[in-house]
Amino acid sequence: MLKIFRIFWPILVSLSLLGCMAGGSTGPVAFSDAQRRAMQVKTHDANYDMVFYAVKSVLLDDGYIIKSQDYAGGMILAEGSQLKLPTGRANPDSTGVADSEDDSGIGAGGVLLGVGLLALAVAAGGGSSSYSGGGSSSGTTERSKVGTTYQISFNFDKINAKTTETRLVVQERTQYNMGNETFKEHINPEIYKHLYDRVAYEIQRRGAMGR
Repeated sequence: MLKIFRIFWPILVSLSLLGCMAGGSTGPVAFSDAQRRAMQVKTHDANYDMVFYAVKSVLLDDGYIIKSQDYAGGMILAEGSQLKLPTGRANPDSTGVADSEDDSGIGAGGVLLGVGLLALAVAAGGGSSSYSGGGSSSGTTERSKVGTTYQISFNFDKINAKTTETRLVVQERTQYNMGNETFKEHINPEIYKHLYDRVAYEIQRRGAMGR
C-alpha cells in the first residue's frame, strides 16, 4: 500500500494543481450598477415612433422572433435560439467568451483529477471498483436541459418630442424536461454594443429616408 501511495502521490498533486488552474480562470465578471446602466440604457436623438420601429426592424433583421410588443406601453420582447454578434460568434457567456464547457464547470483539469483519484481507489482496493455505472435505483427522473433560447427586451421612454430613452435587457432562458425553466441575465458588453450600434444605424437610415 505504501508503495502504491508513493507512486500515485506526485501524479495526484500535479492533477490537483492543473484542476485549480483550469477552474479558476473562468469566473464571472462583476459589473457595478453604473456599468450595467451604461450598457443597457441609451438616449436617442429621435422621436418615439422612429426609435420603436427601428428597434423592431433590427431585431427582425438579426433573426429574432417578436414574441410581444406594446407601442403605447413602450415594450418589445423578442426571442431567438442564438445571440448574434458582428463577428459571427453566438451564445457568449457573461464574460464575453463563447461557451466552451458544460454548466457543471468541470474543466479538463477536473476530469483528469477525477480519473487519478479513481485509479488510486482501484489500486488500493486490489483492482476492483464498486462503481455501478451511474445508474439510479430510486427510479426518479433527474432534471436535464431540453432547450435554451435568448430573450431580448427593449423598454421605451419618451423624454420629449425629439428624444427617446431605451433600456435593453438580455436573458438566457433554459427549459428542462420536467416542465420548469430558469432565466439568467446576460451582461455582455459585446451584445449590447452590437444591438445599439445597429439601432443607431437604422435610426439614421430612416431619418435619411424621411420615415
